[in-house]
Amino acid sequence: MRAAVVLSEELSYRRAADKLNIVQSTPSRQILELEDQLGYRLFTRSNQRVELNEAGGVFAKHARESLLNAELAVKNSHAAFLGAGAILKVGKSPNVDPYLITILKSISLPLYPDLRLNFSSMFSSDLEQMVGDGKLDLRFWLAHPKTSSSP
Repeated sequence: MRAAVVLSEELSYRRAADKLNIVQSTPSRQILELEDQLGYRLFTRSNQRVELNEAGGVFAKHARESLLNAELAVKNSHAAFLGAGAILKVGKSPNVDPYLITILKSISLPLYPDLRLNFSSMFSSDLEQMVGDGKLDLRFWLAHPKTSSSP
């Protein structure tokens, strides 16, 4: 299922395999097996292209949600094992004000007394990808102010 979701995003077996850190033949085989189990095709293939068909688009949308829910189940069960009610994964760019992070770490939420914050520092472009992939729940970054071009 993960291979189908990644292929639906990349529309390239090579890029999908790279993103999954596996050899190129593996996602191709996995998706063919999935399509055989389903009894219909999710992708339209030609010599040079891979395209998502209508059934594939519906499948990819729901499969992506299922994978995120599975990851959430693992994350929350691990948090329960550690004694935490929930862990909020927060990404920040290196130039975010450290005082803001200190304030965020000190906030106590009455509705979530066992909430733990897990901070990671990375480049702004990576933050967006990590949120999209479900690896971060929240991101902070410093945007450069727009300069006015008036004379």
